[in-house]
Amino acid sequence: MATTALSTELVSKVQGAFVEFFPEEYRARVIFENRYEVSIIWGPGTYSDNQFAVSSLLPPELQLLRDKDFNQNPEQVEIAVFSPDGEWVTGEFDEEERGDGQVLGWVSRAKLLEILQCVYVRGED
Repeated sequence: MATTALSTELVSKVQGAFVEFFPEEYRARVIFENRYEVSIIWGPGTYSDNQFAVSSLLPPELQLLRDKDFNQNPEQVEIAVFSPDGEWVTGEFDEEERGDGQVLGWVSRAKLLEILQCVYVRGED
């Protein structure tokens, strides 16, 4: 598995969770002991720094439509949060109501870590 700055930061700061990376698919998932899950993606077409990036995973005809280089260590990513029963609960962590309730885009690393901490303590009250 290729190590990225994003993956290193997540592993070092996320406690009480299983972190699984799929760098070749531009995604990761964090599964907490409380059974909540956070999906993190940063591939082409996502609401991330790579929305308009070129990737070898894209067919050649779509690569022509992209106008920037792919960044494996993005500053902004797209996330989704799932409850233990698999329901979308992303909206509960979207204080600024920027997302559609299912996904939240353009999430900075600082905001991602804040959301991960909130998900981690979910269910403790």
